[in-house]
Amino acid sequence: PVREGEPLVEPVTGMAFVPVPAGEFVMGSTEEQVDAALAMCNANGKCERVWFEREVPQHTVYLDEYWIGQTEVTNAQFQQFTEAGGYGTERYWSADGWQARSTEDWTSPRCLDDDNFNGPDQPVVCVSWYEAEAYTAWLSEVSGMAIRLPTEAEWEKAARGTDGRTFPWGSDF
Repeated sequence: PVREGEPLVEPVTGMAFVPVPAGEFVMGSTEEQVDAALAMCNANGKCERVWFEREVPQHTVYLDEYWIGQTEVTNAQFQQFTEAGGYGTERYWSADGWQARSTEDWTSPRCLDDDNFNGPDQPVVCVSWYEAEAYTAWLSEVSGMAIRLPTEAEWEKAARGTDGRTFPWGSDF
C-alpha cells in the first residue's frame, strides 16, 4: 500500500513512481514562447526555428490520473535490463525495435564508454526510443507492474506542471 504523498517504489530496480493528478493543463507553446526558446537555444549553440514549431498552437488537454517515474532511469537501473539479456530477448522489443536493434547491432547504450555520461546514478543516455520501450517491457515482466513510456502529453504535463512553466523548475534556463 502507498500512503498519499509517497512514491510507489518498483521492487526490482527501486524506481520511484509518483502520481500526476487528473485534470487539464496547457500543452504546447505560443509563437512568443517559440521565439524565446529559439533565442535561448541560439545563445547556447546553433538552432533552427523548425525544431520548435511543432509546439504551436498552444492548447488545453485533459488527462486522467497516471503515474510517472520520479526521476529519469539511471544507468544502474538500465544495466539490470542489459545484464538480464534484454538486448538479446526479442519478446521485449516491438517488431520495428527488434529490426532496428539488429540492423544497428545495439548491445548496450552507446555512451557507456564516456565517463561524462556513465555514472551509475546518472540518467541513461544514448538509447533509442525502441530501447526505452524494450526496457519498460522487461521491467513490466520482472516487476509484475504495468509500466510503459509516457505519452507526449503525459511527459509535458509532468515536466512543465499545470502553471505554464517552461522547465520543471521554472521559466529560466
